Amino acid sequence: MLFRSRLTQGRVSASQEMLSRIERDIVVREELVDAYELRLRSLAVERDTLYESIQELESEVERLKDDYRSRAIHTYKYGRLSDLAAIASASSVNEMLLRAKWFKRFSDARLRRLSEVEVTTQAVADRRSELQARLSETEYTLRQARSEREELDDRSEEHTSELQSPD
Repeated sequence: MLFRSRLTQGRVSASQEMLSRIERDIVVREELVDAYELRLRSLAVERDTLYESIQELESEVERLKDDYRSRAIHTYKYGRLSDLAAIASASSVNEMLLRAKWFKRFSDARLRRLSEVEVTTQAVADRRSELQARLSETEYTLRQARSEREELDDRSEEHTSELQSPD
């Protein structure tokens, strides 16, 4: 009888120790789940910000394309007479050269800006794709952590019921 009592006490003690470890693991998993949920919210905010940036850049690209298109149409309809007229109406050769350089710089600057916007748009789109992949990975890890937490809860309940059940 004494042997049986010690054996039972040993099992109870082992079960209590196991229950204590499981409860610590549950706390760790809950903290992990909270951290992943926070990370998901942060990634979602970053994704939304990138989406807004993409929208703004695409709008700017469209505006630049519309500007270029209207300038091309104007040039097609009326020729480059307005530019040529501005250059020809200069009071000196030096002024003519300055106006020609200004028109060239203005045109080059707009084309450069369009190119920069397109490159930036692509970079933001790439960043958004990378962010989406990280978001998916974090969601997967969060599901795993929740699953582990549920398994630990089940084990905790089993050990608690073992301790409470009379032998």
